[in-house]
Amino acid sequence: MGGRSDLDFKFVDQKGLAQRNGNVTSHLSIFKAGKSHCQITPLGGADLLLSPDLLDGSQHLTFLSSNGELILDESFQVPLSILLDKGSEKEPINELALNEKLKTTFGNRVSIYSFKKTSEENLGKNVYASAMLLGAAFQKGLLPFELDEMTEAFSKTMKKSELQFNLEAFRFGREMVLGKVLPKKITTQNEVELLKTSILESALLGGNTLVDLFLKNHKELSSIFPNLNSANLARFVHDLIIFDRGEKLNQFLSDARKISVQYSSLDLQSIALRTLAKTYFLKDEVYVSHIMISPMRRVEDVARYGELGSSFKKSFINRPSFNLGDKKVEFDISPNKPMLKLMRQARFLRKILPQWHKKERDIAQRIRSQLLDSTLTYQALKALENVKGYREERYKNAVHI
Repeated sequence: MGGRSDLDFKFVDQKGLAQRNGNVTSHLSIFKAGKSHCQITPLGGADLLLSPDLLDGSQHLTFLSSNGELILDESFQVPLSILLDKGSEKEPINELALNEKLKTTFGNRVSIYSFKKTSEENLGKNVYASAMLLGAAFQKGLLPFELDEMTEAFSKTMKKSELQFNLEAFRFGREMVLGKVLPKKITTQNEVELLKTSILESALLGGNTLVDLFLKNHKELSSIFPNLNSANLARFVHDLIIFDRGEKLNQFLSDARKISVQYSSLDLQSIALRTLAKTYFLKDEVYVSHIMISPMRRVEDVARYGELGSSFKKSFINRPSFNLGDKKVEFDISPNKPMLKLMRQARFLRKILPQWHKKERDIAQRIRSQLLDSTLTYQALKALENVKGYREERYKNAVHI
């Protein structure tokens, strides 16, 4: 408590629930010395509710008093129930919709920030979001302590190796309330620039021509779906160019226009277009070879592993599968980068091995036909989208389409 002698506090931490797909809830009651009561907050009695998870925090709103304030992260970890269901039974809860509902219900009493994202970008881990929450609450004047008292409390409770990170996170939380734009520790090109670099790296010849093709078709697709995420649209066009140098881009755009007319809802348009795009390329050995060493993958690897030690080394594992006559050949291989660079140019294999991934191509064609032949319900669209994963998983999920 920062060395304060004029205050009493009681604290309880409900532990162990996270191991069972639950959350861990802590109650902290602060009173004037000699006036303390029970440590569990009564329903409707909390002056302040903090949570680094939008969904978990929203599930505890009954504790908040009529004048209490709420500080949450803008995102949430998708619950296991949604992951297992894959959104087949009903449309899963949406972060944006939940954000808007909270703001409509609580008005100025709710504050929502990107704590976890900012923590990840600036400190390499999202675990410091909790310290950022405290910083935001402090800056808003919701904690009965001075800055030196908060700093002393951090010093007494944190491991020495973690203290500086938590103090930095606390400062970030304060600055977010003040509206300051925090720098990103991991600075990369934006998504479209990364995709352009990916196309240039994949091309032996004519890289600039392919980039022009990418930009032209991205612009066209964005005009068809002006309200969908532009970076996602760019990724669809990129994938088709990487797969077969964009041979079927015109047909894809034609089908995309049909999707835009069939579905008026942005959510349904997004699902349908995403599913359609995946029917135009296969994750065969040629395509995967590029993706494994693409600039997008390198950026993600640095973000994920760059803070774990002084350096890291990545090894690749792949399982090629070929049909030679009536025999199927499948084996594990650990390719190096030169091998992957060579394999990503081997698109000719698709022509000289006509049975190669034929089952996947047939499934893709069936999915595309169902998408375009009629307007599907949400559940039907999700069933088609959920035909994904490893080969065996796709075969199993495609049985009923």
